Formats: sequence, structure tokens, C-alpha cells
Amino acid sequence: MARINWPRDGLLLACMLVAENGWRELQPADKRVRSLSKILRKLPLHDATAADPKFRSSGNVSRETGDIVTVHAGSHGATSKGGG
Repeated sequence: MARINWPRDGLLLACMLVAENGWRELQPADKRVRSLSKILRKLPLHDATAADPKFRSSGNVSRETGDIVTVHAGSHGATSKGGG
């Protein structure tokens, strides 16, 4: 999972969501994805990039959950780029 370039806490939270979702990707409209997006945008780890509406958006969080799924040991599909 080293290829996923997220702050550690954000990655752990996204992994938790994926695990709770049966190791399946979560969609942008999922309330858990929207909630995590809001939390990640509020973390004091980022400079002005957090002001960009695309930064850690629900779509971005959803794609990251998909990346996590592809590197999970039980995945049978191709490994995605993983944000790296």
C-alpha cells in the first residue's frame, strides 16, 4: 500500500471504510465517503490546496477506496495506480 500517497490517518480511515464495506469500492454519493471527504479537508495537514473543491472531494475519496481494493490480497483484478 505504499503507493497510495495520502497522509497516514486519511489512508487508515479510507481502509477502514473499505474493510467495513466488504473490500468493495465506495461510491461518491455514499454518506461515509462524503463524511470522510469533509474530515480530510479539515485536517491541519494541508496548505492552501484544501481550498480547491476537488481536493479530497467525494470523488477523490471514492477513487482512493477503489485503489485500496485493487491492492487488497483478495483482489482478482488489475492493481490500480494507487495515487502514486
